[in-house]
Amino acid sequence: MPSATDETSLKRKRPRVPEKPSKRTKPESSDDEEEDEENHQAEILLLEDEILKSKKNYNNITLLLEFAKNQDDNEVALFAAVSLCRVFLRLLASGSLSRKTGQSERETIVIQWLKGRFSDYKKLLVSALGEEASASTALTLSMRLLKAETQITSDRGDVTFPKAFLNDIAGALVRKRFEDVQEEFCEKYLGEYADIRFYTFQALR
Repeated sequence: MPSATDETSLKRKRPRVPEKPSKRTKPESSDDEEEDEENHQAEILLLEDEILKSKKNYNNITLLLEFAKNQDDNEVALFAAVSLCRVFLRLLASGSLSRKTGQSERETIVIQWLKGRFSDYKKLLVSALGEEASASTALTLSMRLLKAETQITSDRGDVTFPKAFLNDIAGALVRKRFEDVQEEFCEKYLGEYADIRFYTFQALR
C-alpha cells in the first residue's frame, strides 16, 4: 500500500489537462480574406502595367473585366474597375481606339476589339451604378470617361458628345434613386457643365 509521501509524489507527476484551444476562426478567416484581396490587387496592378507596356498584352483587359465583375468581393471588383479606367483613359489619349488612314487590316481588327471591350466596360459601370455599394465610384469613373471622350473629339475638331453613354448613366441614376449619388451628380456635373446639363435634360425628357 503506498505511503502518503508516495501518493503526494504521484499527484505531482500527474500531467496537466491541456487547456482548450481558444476559438480564433473568425480572425484567421479575416486574415486569409485580407491576404487574398491583397494578392488580387497585386495581380490587377501587374495586368494593368503589362497592358500599358505592350500591345501584346491587350488580352489582359479581358482578365481585368472578369475581376471587375467579381460579385463575391466588392473591394476587388472596384479596384479592377478603377484599374480599367486608367487603362482606357491612356488608350483614349494615345489614339489607340481611333481609326486612322493607312492602317493595316490587323490594326483595324485590334481597334475594333478594343472598342468592344470599352463598350463592355461602360456597361459594367452602368450596372455598378445600380448597386449602392459601388454607385459613387462607378459615377466618378463614368464621368472621367465621358470627359475624356468629349475632349478627344474636340481636339480632333470633331466635337461628338457621347450622348448614348450619358443617357445610360442618367437612366441608372433615376431608376435606383440613391439620393446621395444623385446629389453628387447634380452638384459635381449637372451644375458645372452646360453640355452635360443639356444632354441630361434631353435624355430625361
